Amino acid sequence: MINKKLELKRLLLFLLFAFGIAWIPAIILNAAVGYENWFSGPYMILGLPLLYAPALANIITRKLTKEGWENSLFHFNFKGHFKYYVLAVLIPFLQGLLSNITMTLVYGHWDLHEMLERQTVPEYIGSVLLMFAMGPLFAWNTFGEEFGWRAYMNQKMEPLLGTAGTVIVGGIIWGVWHAPLTVKGHNFGTDYWGFPWLGIVVMSVWCMAMGVFLMWLTKKTGSVFPAAILHACNNAGIPQMNTFFLSGFGDLENYVPDDNLNEEVYASYNSAAAEGYGANAKHADAFNADWAQLLTSEDVGGVSSLVAAEGRSSAQWMPWMGVDFPEGDGEEIAVGWSGAWRADASF
Repeated sequence: MINKKLELKRLLLFLLFAFGIAWIPAIILNAAVGYENWFSGPYMILGLPLLYAPALANIITRKLTKEGWENSLFHFNFKGHFKYYVLAVLIPFLQGLLSNITMTLVYGHWDLHEMLERQTVPEYIGSVLLMFAMGPLFAWNTFGEEFGWRAYMNQKMEPLLGTAGTVIVGGIIWGVWHAPLTVKGHNFGTDYWGFPWLGIVVMSVWCMAMGVFLMWLTKKTGSVFPAAILHACNNAGIPQMNTFFLSGFGDLENYVPDDNLNEEVYASYNSAAAEGYGANAKHADAFNADWAQLLTSEDVGGVSSLVAAEGRSSAQWMPWMGVDFPEGDGEEIAVGWSGAWRADASF
């Protein structure tokens, strides 16, 4: 018999720690050094508790309430469940595949010649296989969230609200938890109607949708690790691998990587917008001002790279996404996680 009153007490205590451990340093970092500096230099150490706040909340709550670790889900449980680990990688890929094909059919038109001009089939297959191999390695980066949300919050919430209620309420909680980042443009930029409140709402809806798959994988396997892998693969940009299937858009070159452009690229210090090829317009405002100052251009393997003055770049987190960058004066801006962007061009 489940003691619902005790489970509610544990759930509320967990949420207090999950939000407190994340939001307190987030608010301090936003005010003291600015969002764009969170993940660079010495400030990265201060930002790490944000990634692991839900996991730390899980541990602290279990310790304070003397709950023990019987249902921790902290095991791989491969036997009979390996197919779900494969699905954890395939689900983000299929999501991106269906999304981009639908965009092409609805808003553009099917043009195989245009697709092959941008990327050959062997190049596309190679990049997908490489991402499949590397994406799961970043599960350490998402384990901190999943060990809290899926391995603790969901388990406490489901007896109280049911499965559907847990997906909805849990998704809202998860989305609001991201608010210190969302209000700074991390997820959707800042140049949209209803900023930042609409962004928080959209993030919560996205978390509900993701929560369906994450909760399903966790319940099917009795392990938190498939959810961490799916979350990591999504963050690592596996859905975006299917930009190969986008065609029929007049300004497609503005948001799809193309290293074969023979025109100079300019980055605006104030808006992070690039002319010709460069920033994804949907996310450009998230990386404005100090983020996008152009420091230098260096020939690297025949490709000239723009480098960011400061702040986190995708190349830092996912080095296989872009060419190597010179050490010292900056970091290469690379397309990928959370709308970070790359501006490369051949000269």
